[in-house]
Amino acid sequence: MLLEWLEGRYACSDAREWVAANPNASVATCPRGDWLLWLAERLGYSEEKCVQAVRPAVLRAMHVYVPDALDAEGLDGHAARLRALPDDADLEACASVARAATRAAWVRATAVQSQCVAESAYWAGRAVRSARAADWTAAQSATWVAEWAPWAAPSARVAEHACCADDVRAAFPDLQARLDEVLG
Repeated sequence: MLLEWLEGRYACSDAREWVAANPNASVATCPRGDWLLWLAERLGYSEEKCVQAVRPAVLRAMHVYVPDALDAEGLDGHAARLRALPDDADLEACASVARAATRAAWVRATAVQSQCVAESAYWAGRAVRSARAADWTAAQSATWVAEWAPWAAPSARVAEHACCADDVRAAFPDLQARLDEVLG
């Protein structure tokens, strides 16, 4: 039933494959925050609530992944500015700091590691812009930051997906109940 519902709403192929492979798939077992945020949007949660749900993932990207990558490239000043952003920072201020870090990283983008730093900063900025627009890609962008950060192995990306999923579950404690209601 869930798989049919997802297919009817053009859920991504990865999410549909996961549901097909997991007969007991539920909100509680979903490994990806971006999938849960997509689901929350389809179930009618407000734009404001969706932005708040993805905010922790965006802030993790801005406070941890990108600064660590920038430090590895000697861009300590940009890393410090990102780490200094308060948890209640305006997303526009976050985007501005991320754009400056992206420009600085791209200037050094001659080595593969520098290119990864630049990609990390780019995806952090995209995550912020997406969150402002209540776009589910904010969660995905925040996890791509972990993927591109040069120190991050695939396991770091998986860990970020799990953290983001926990963030979304915490923001929408009744998500499974809403889904069950829709599925009948």
